[in-house]
Amino acid sequence: MLQEFVQATHRVPFLSHGYRIFYAAVLNRFIAMVRKHAAVETVMLKGSYARNEHVPGMSDIDLAIVIRDNTTFDEMCEIANSICSFKQGKVLSKCPIVGEIEIFTRADVTSRMFQAYGRRFSWRVVSGQPVAITNCSSDAVEKVWAQFGKFAFFHTVARSIAGPKSLLHRDSGLANALGVREVSNDHLQAYISLVRRFEELLAPFVSADDPYPKEFVADHVGPFTGCGDMIKKQYILVEDFEIPENATEIVLDAAWSECWFLPPSFVGPNAMRFVIGPFGDRGNRMWSEMNLQTVRYQWRGGFLNNVTSEGFLSRYAYNDLVRLMRTLSLNSLMPDCDFEVPAMVRVGEKVDRAGFQELYEVLASVQYPEEQ
Repeated sequence: MLQEFVQATHRVPFLSHGYRIFYAAVLNRFIAMVRKHAAVETVMLKGSYARNEHVPGMSDIDLAIVIRDNTTFDEMCEIANSICSFKQGKVLSKCPIVGEIEIFTRADVTSRMFQAYGRRFSWRVVSGQPVAITNCSSDAVEKVWAQFGKFAFFHTVARSIAGPKSLLHRDSGLANALGVREVSNDHLQAYISLVRRFEELLAPFVSADDPYPKEFVADHVGPFTGCGDMIKKQYILVEDFEIPENATEIVLDAAWSECWFLPPSFVGPNAMRFVIGPFGDRGNRMWSEMNLQTVRYQWRGGFLNNVTSEGFLSRYAYNDLVRLMRTLSLNSLMPDCDFEVPAMVRVGEKVDRAGFQELYEVLASVQYPEEQ
């Protein structure tokens, strides 16, 4: 209810100013809390807040933390425990404005790979040591990949957790990035406008003579997620851009008891050709590069962004790390990955701290192509 009230009143002059003060106060408290940990060297804003374009009630405060290269698993757990306790406090549990948090080592952000990863987002250092971030913009192909990835992600995962106003806000942001001039106030109509626009944008990257199926099922949401069990992502061909009213329904799987069997993305012919091409081919160079960036720069965030009643060392977080390990093992740029990918932890099964530490140490020891 509190979040809905903020969304409804964020344009009221005095309230809007008050909300921004509240956001700034939460950010300052977060910085003070996390900098108490000796392993934390830098705190950065990411996304709309870094650009000063956030909308109270609809935008999260997305952040990134840079830690020492030699940070141990125990130190990582201490940081994660502090952040999770902060996010689950009395106020933030009712108004969850702190969004996703990424954690990088100093070696991560000084690598060439970070320049490729970082240019897809907006960043601003707010505390600690500086981080060199490229000012180079993405090329045309990479921009389309990134925007289609957002479309596939926002209209699956976001539909399962976001309210109507937040969805329309995301629609508007994506439409602006794609050059859609008018966006309907109806989520379904806005969705149709985006589907039409992607047909135009993807046309140069596919052949009009290529066949395409009426449905494509993947175990991932593009190159920006892990892959494997717990994900069943459908892309469904739409005829004449007619999308059913129940397009936002979520299908649950009783065996996993998680919202990972996602709503389908309804796409046109060119988008479907695109999906079964590079999005279905992990041997594609651009796919592999983007996927490696995703794993390298987001796996530590699994300790912070998958919090359940079990705490940060949850079955949910463990399975997310397993999926990322499997992604690495399948990546065409990582032919020497010889670690054994453990099995998923199913409902009712427990995972102990030692199991998490084993995953952590394997992922922390990965040598990426530029370093080999």
